[in-house]
Amino acid sequence: MAPAVFPGSFDPIHNGHLDIIGRAQSLFGGLTVLVMENPLKGKPRFTLEERLAIVSESISHIDNASAACFGGSLVEYLRQTETRIVVKGLRGSLDVDSEMQMAQINRHLQKQVETLFLPTDPALSYLTGTRIRELANLGLDVSSFVPKAAMISLERS
Repeated sequence: MAPAVFPGSFDPIHNGHLDIIGRAQSLFGGLTVLVMENPLKGKPRFTLEERLAIVSESISHIDNASAACFGGSLVEYLRQTETRIVVKGLRGSLDVDSEMQMAQINRHLQKQVETLFLPTDPALSYLTGTRIRELANLGLDVSSFVPKAAMISLERS
C-alpha cells in the first residue's frame, strides 16, 4: 500500500483530527500527519515546531502514523516526498466545497495526486481549532475536545 499524508495547521490538534488519523492510518502503508502553516488563518497560537511536538505526542500511540512539518506548499511537499495520496476530513457541506476546490487545484498542479475524503465522526463534527482557541482564551475547559498534549500546551500559553 502507498503512504498518505494528512495535512493541516493543527492549531491545536483535536479529537476530530484524531478520529481521521486513527481511521486513515489503517487504510494506507503509512500516514504522515503534516503540520503546515496556513496564512489564511492568521497568526497561529503555537509555532510550527510547537505544533509538531504536540501532534507527535498526541499520535504516538497510533500505529503506522508519524508527524512531520513543512513550511512550503502541500504540492511541493508531495513532489519532494513522492507522496500521491492526500487524506482530508470533512465535517460538513462547507468543508466539501472548500476541500474539493483545493483537491482540484492540487491535482491540476501535481497530476498524480489523489485526494481522499473521510467524513468525521458526527459526534465530533462541531470541533474546529478556531473554536477551541476561542474557548481556551476565555478560560473555559476544552479538555474533552483535545488530546492531553494539546490541553497541557493550551494551559501553558
